[in-house]
Amino acid sequence: MDDPWGISGPDFVVLYIALLGAVLLIRRVVSGVASRRAQRVDDGRPVAPPTVYQLAFLAGGPDRAVDAAIAALVDRGQLRVNSYKQVSQAGARPSEPLEQAVYDVAQLKTTAAIRARVRGSAVMRALETGLDQQGLLASAAAERQARTFGLFLQLAVLALGLVRLVNGLSLGRPVGVLVFLVLLAAVLAIVAAVRRSKTGARRPSAAGH
Repeated sequence: MDDPWGISGPDFVVLYIALLGAVLLIRRVVSGVASRRAQRVDDGRPVAPPTVYQLAFLAGGPDRAVDAAIAALVDRGQLRVNSYKQVSQAGARPSEPLEQAVYDVAQLKTTAAIRARVRGSAVMRALETGLDQQGLLASAAAERQARTFGLFLQLAVLALGLVRLVNGLSLGRPVGVLVFLVLLAAVLAIVAAVRRSKTGARRPSAAGH
């Protein structure tokens, strides 16, 4: 009965490992459910036929849309590629907004540099907004809620481990294994926090697929 919280150190370690595994499993399940929910949010809404650049965005995000614009401009002779794989202007400025954005930055630039410049441009945001309004992109809010829930669970397990660790240290109990597990929980919490804050390319909704 001298064990902290009425549970021995080895038993708590086993319980803590089980909690870490359970949280990872719950996060995975919740993420899957949220992903399906995000894709169903606007499913069934009538949409206009997508443009080639909207299709490229749905297939591979902003970079695929930029690649499609570069290919179209090179094919029409408005851009050229030299032997160093650098892209430069060669013909008249195009009228399509995304093509204009690509054309304007294509001054002896590599395709990677052009992608980096156009990826966060106002034109690309407008392209994404148009897809969002047509219900062709998954709900970013649903996915963020799932990541927030996962982060909350991970922090709760980390806090539990820290409290037990402090308690064990104050009683002079061996806590070597628990220190390792708490560090592992901290790493998992950091990964969950980074994943929550990360804003990657939006995924297609069910209608987008």
